[in-house]
Amino acid sequence: MIYQSYNRTTKPLFIIFVLESIQINTNKHTMSDMSYTRWKEMSDKSLLEVIGRFVQSHRISQNKSQAQLAEMAGISRSTLSLLERGEKVRIDSLIQVLRVLDLLYIMDVFKFEEQISPIEYAKLKKRKRKHASAKKTDNPKNEDLGW
Repeated sequence: MIYQSYNRTTKPLFIIFVLESIQINTNKHTMSDMSYTRWKEMSDKSLLEVIGRFVQSHRISQNKSQAQLAEMAGISRSTLSLLERGEKVRIDSLIQVLRVLDLLYIMDVFKFEEQISPIEYAKLKKRKRKHASAKKTDNPKNEDLGW
């Protein structure tokens, strides 16, 4: 568990957890595979720092300076610097930076597809026609229609 005690000769377990959780895998262009519960346990500041290091790592791997990236994204260099340091910036600034770095694929996690509940699905299946009905005609006397 994360909240175990420690002595002076060992690293705090929480620090090890944070250090392992903020590693960035630049080969796959993804943040480290953390479970939702670990992300949930991190502070907002820690999460902002992870995002900042992710952006900085990809900027450097694409051989772009802060000034170049900021100009291409239409933001100030100081805003980009704040982002990379894990400070608060507007979300549209982050999106512009991700767009320039060709990293918008990470937005896939925000896709929402409406799902039907199992109860509603069962109701729909129950209402679904199971057999074809007998063909009804509008001509009750079965008169010859001249066809």
